[in-house]
Amino acid sequence: MSQSNDPRPEGQAPGPQGYGGPPPGPASGPAPQPPQPGPPPGSPYGPPPGSPPGFPSQPGSPHGSAPGPQQVPPPGAHHAPPYPPPSPGAPPPGYGPPPGGPGAPPPPPAAVGPRRVWILLAWLAFVASVVLGFMGVFSTVESVGEEAAPPRHFRSGEPATFEASPEDRPVLYASTSRPVNFVCEATTASGQGVPLTKPGYTMTFTAGGRVWEHVFDIGVTQPGTYRIVCEAPASSDVVFGVGKQFTSDQAASTVGGVLLWFALMFVTFAVAVVVTVLVLVRRSRARRRLAGPWPPYGGR
Repeated sequence: MSQSNDPRPEGQAPGPQGYGGPPPGPASGPAPQPPQPGPPPGSPYGPPPGSPPGFPSQPGSPHGSAPGPQQVPPPGAHHAPPYPPPSPGAPPPGYGPPPGGPGAPPPPPAAVGPRRVWILLAWLAFVASVVLGFMGVFSTVESVGEEAAPPRHFRSGEPATFEASPEDRPVLYASTSRPVNFVCEATTASGQGVPLTKPGYTMTFTAGGRVWEHVFDIGVTQPGTYRIVCEAPASSDVVFGVGKQFTSDQAASTVGGVLLWFALMFVTFAVAVVVTVLVLVRRSRARRRLAGPWPPYGGR
């Protein structure tokens, strides 16, 4: 039995081998790559003239990798800026006053709460209600007065006749521009006297362009024709007339109409006040919201 002193593993073919080197046969692992061609002479991305072989290319060069931490580009090498340079006069990126701070452009105009025109409209509505209210009160009183006013009138010393009944409650009215003293007498068609009584109250109304005042109640006891005559100074302008007395229904209707018009004026006045207060308060709050407060420059 023979033994071999060859240290190679069994199955490996013997071959020439140098001292201390690998066997000449094929070795395991990737094959060595041929050297890459360098950049053309004068290229800004190539190594500087006279640099030793294997000097790395510049960053971004198509013929090499970026320099490592210990590699320093040679003097005079061209560097590409990492970002475009800022335009002249522009602030550095990431700096500047906060929005609304010093030097910032004014904010775009915005509506500051409700418009003041609502206040104007509310007070115009109140003024219109006052005008309509006084016209309505005058119309209400005049319409009721037309029903009670005397259909015809007579002057001092002129006898007048009229038809009346107790249900009509006839009244003697007088119209004058200044106070005047006068006396009146009423009789039936047969000449029998009819009492004239002064009322316990004063009532005046406007009808037919005149202001009539209730001066006497005529005590009619039965339907028929009656006669009345009044005497006043010749210098007076007083005129007289026989009309109807105001009933409770007419008085209630008149008072109700007057109160309705005054209620309308009060409601429009209250609405005008409320609208004015709301608009001013909301506009003040909106101005405070738009004004800030902004944080100080550089603050958080």
